[in-house]
Parts: sequence; structure tokens; C-alpha cells
Amino acid sequence: MGRKARHLLIWALLVSLAGCGFYNDEALTAKYKLVAVDAREQMALCWDEGDGVSSFLAGPTLFSAGYDRNYVVAAIHPKGEKAVTQYFYIVRNPKFEARRGPSSDDIHGPFNAQEYSKESARLRLPPFTRTFDDLK
Repeated sequence: MGRKARHLLIWALLVSLAGCGFYNDEALTAKYKLVAVDAREQMALCWDEGDGVSSFLAGPTLFSAGYDRNYVVAAIHPKGEKAVTQYFYIVRNPKFEARRGPSSDDIHGPFNAQEYSKESARLRLPPFTRTFDDLK
């Protein structure tokens, strides 16, 4: 099992075991959610698998996200380190979103600010429309 798959499995287990509730459990678009289990600093972009299980896509600590019909974007401070910012984008495919969600090939990043700016201009990525100012 690869590192990314193991990380996804651990995150899914944590989310499913936290049945008591979430610090944050907010829909972004389709089945994309902004989730923090026990503390706000755990904020992450997830895919809702159903039955209380979510797959981790980007984070923690996610502080901003956005979307349009083609992409979902996320900005994070990895491990809560506010001195470091990483950016991700996910290519949306409605055919797959209806069945299984994004694959690892659909997820691009991490990018630094300069790299992300180039990708954003090239692909016309959507703006960040949901920001958690206290995590910024």
C-alpha cells in the first residue's frame, strides 16, 4: 500500500470513528466537503464516500477553497505551519464524481505561490471563495 493510499485509509478511519460529530463538516460542492474532526487546525478537503466516511484529498490545515464546473482548488498550511503555503487543484469529471470521486491522477499539487499562479493563469482556475480567516 502506497503512502497516499495509507494516508487516505487512516483519514477515512478517523472520520468514521468520530461519529460523535465534527468540529467542521461543511459541503463545498457535489460531494466535496471541508472537514475538521476534533480541532479547526485539522481542516481538510475531503470526498464524501457516504455512510459517514470521507476520503482525504488535501490538508491539513486547509484555510481556503473554491470551485467551478471544471476544478476544485485548495490552499493549505501543511501541518499548520503558517509560514508555508501549498496549493492544490482537482480536475472535476462529472462522470466520475457521480460514482467514485476524484482519482489520484485528478489531484495536482502541491504548488508554491509562483507555480500555482502560473497554473491558475494557464487553466483559468476558480477563485478561492471559502476562506477560514482564523486559519489563514
